[in-house]
Amino acid sequence: MEARMVAFEDIHAVAVRLAAQKLTRSQYLEADREARSLSQSVHARQAEVRVQIQRIGFIDEAAKLIGDDRFGFHLAMETNTRELGIIHYILSASSTALEAVKNLVRYNHLVNTTTSLVIEETKRNIIIEGTFRRGLEGHEKHIAEWGTTTFVAALRNLTDTRLVPLSLTFVHRRTSSMEEFGKFFGCLVRFGTNRQSIVFSTNDLLVPIHSADKYLLNILKAFCEEALSRRKTPPTPTRANVEKALLQLLPNGSATISNVAKVLAMSVRSAARRLNEEGTSYTQVLDGLRRELAMHYLADKSLDVNQVAWLLGYGEVSSFNHAFKRWTSTSPKVVRADLKDRRVSDLIQS
Repeated sequence: MEARMVAFEDIHAVAVRLAAQKLTRSQYLEADREARSLSQSVHARQAEVRVQIQRIGFIDEAAKLIGDDRFGFHLAMETNTRELGIIHYILSASSTALEAVKNLVRYNHLVNTTTSLVIEETKRNIIIEGTFRRGLEGHEKHIAEWGTTTFVAALRNLTDTRLVPLSLTFVHRRTSSMEEFGKFFGCLVRFGTNRQSIVFSTNDLLVPIHSADKYLLNILKAFCEEALSRRKTPPTPTRANVEKALLQLLPNGSATISNVAKVLAMSVRSAARRLNEEGTSYTQVLDGLRRELAMHYLADKSLDVNQVAWLLGYGEVSSFNHAFKRWTSTSPKVVRADLKDRRVSDLIQS
């Protein structure tokens, strides 16, 4: 039980622990006092929001005490990603940077209830958007810079390459020290935008991870999937609406979060935030619905595997096969044959 608790430690609690190491005893006590005072002054219905504000407030106060306006950014430079627990090992066991990114988005909620991550794929690019939980807006400066910088540094370390994003945006404002961010990330970094996002070229993310271990990855993913299933609840309002929209969009191959948001008459940020508040994400809802529909469609012998892949919004059958193997550790054809054998067995017994 103890190991499980450590594995799923909140990553912002990790950031607080690392920040505390930079403070003297008196500075730590002052930062802790100010952070507690901040959390108590916020009118939040959920205790978890107050806890997260206290953590973020501690980082902000530490930055003030040290006199470093780029404290979160600099702290990330010294962060050993092994401190992040199971997420580090999920990333390091992935085969490519692209797979690592997708795994991070899927399992992010296990270690981070503060920020919702959404991934959107276009023909050439991968867009990762982060949305802070409602009630935390305006407090995210240092923690946002710490998280993004740690993420990019981790990908570079795991691939032994200098991955450079195409673009990077932050919601919070910054009017100085812009050059240091541009030098590290290697791209234009914009502050004070309407969303926090990072964009990579898909081809750039196909670079292999030198520590890839598919056996370890399967073990870790099984562990994480079990944890996710324990957290599942009956369909929540936003999730139910997203699933309804996806049923319309999947066969057209247009099941992006932006298209779903349009159907629901809300912004992408609002949709992501509401899903996060319900304990899930767009990627998790899409993946779960596709898996459920796949089993339903495969049971229909009038549909071949190509048609099933199309109904689920996959442009290539190979993409569907890859996803299905991730869900079940086997192929659609094997499952279909098994379903057929079961029906024959049932008929014989009857």
